[in-house]
Amino acid sequence: MQDKFVVDETVLKRYLAYIQKAHTQADLQKQREYVQMAEDFVKRAYAQPR
Repeated sequence: MQDKFVVDETVLKRYLAYIQKAHTQADLQKQREYVQMAEDFVKRAYAQPR
């Protein structure tokens, strides 16, 4: 049986908010920082043992 990966809607919304914020930045370095924050946030959100 295959495990299903369930995405929490609040996690997804926060991730998208970070990505949208990155898109509004003119500075490439700032864009990378926001994308990194988004990735780190998702990793933390799903790091808790199940």
